[in-house]
Amino acid sequence: MKVIPIGLVVCIASMCVLGCTGVSAQAVSRSTSVSLVEELPTPPSKPKPRQWSEKQLNLLRTFALQESPKLWQTVQDLRGEYDTRTAALARLRTELEDFGRNPDTDSDCAALKASNDGLMESLNEIYSKIEDAYIAYKKFQATPGRKEYSDIMTRALADGIQEADSAVEKFRAMSKEK
Repeated sequence: MKVIPIGLVVCIASMCVLGCTGVSAQAVSRSTSVSLVEELPTPPSKPKPRQWSEKQLNLLRTFALQESPKLWQTVQDLRGEYDTRTAALARLRTELEDFGRNPDTDSDCAALKASNDGLMESLNEIYSKIEDAYIAYKKFQATPGRKEYSDIMTRALADGIQEADSAVEKFRAMSKEK
């Protein structure tokens, strides 16, 4: 525990009242010094997944359909599975709440949410690979004759297909475990 002079505590308390600090403090008076209890910092949150605009998704869809229809079909299948699981998870949360249970502390509900989050992470990774391939394709179009961009596009599409196949297998295995 830190011991801080009373003048500093008054200054910090004034700042807290004014909302200038993000730290709440609790002062306990003891003769000429004060004991200050500090809040633990909030752990950093997970970075938000990449979000694509509707226009970007349409460009990626058109590109994927042209270059790798199988990849886009897999994306659609995974997206449908994600939507189905999200709806089922919402129903489960409602049922738990209807019985006075907290879905946030239910281990099965948390496991289902983690599984669904994993599916979304896989989808985002696939979209990122399609985006990489699309950008490489556009660079190739801008500089014809540069084989390296064609190679990058081909590699990104192959990585996307591999990621999609891996995600499909993982979630098929999970479905069989039901």
